[in-house]
Amino acid sequence: MPESEISLSEAARIAGVPASTLKRWAETRVVPLKGGRWTRAAAAQARVVARMPTFLYGRSGQGLAVNLFCDSEVLLEVDPAPRAGGQGENSSAVSVQIRQKTSYPSDGRVELTLEPEQPCRFPLYLRIPSWAKGTEV
Repeated sequence: MPESEISLSEAARIAGVPASTLKRWAETRVVPLKGGRWTRAAAAQARVVARMPTFLYGRSGQGLAVNLFCDSEVLLEVDPAPRAGGQGENSSAVSVQIRQKTSYPSDGRVELTLEPEQPCRFPLYLRIPSWAKGTEV
């Protein structure tokens, strides 16, 4: 049974992004449409695309986590860890710009550049896939 067509505004509501963004994604085939029509399935696919940046990076405790590897850039906040000797960092959150450059998985090289707005210490967690035997950090 073919899925019924929905309006662009209804698709935008389901996807959680502006209609103008959905229109651009359809034009550039980020979200391919069957017959040029929006359906609930296409809107759900657009929702996954819109949420993709949240899958790449995240916060874990006081640190940051890199979950997926692709060329990307993100600005996150981290809660600085206390310094050695018991002296605490500034208690306010620090913004950290993360840039990732890679041709992964074509080759195994991933380059991460972290630029905190001020010097601070925090854990950085890297997800290493179980199939990536012999990975070095």
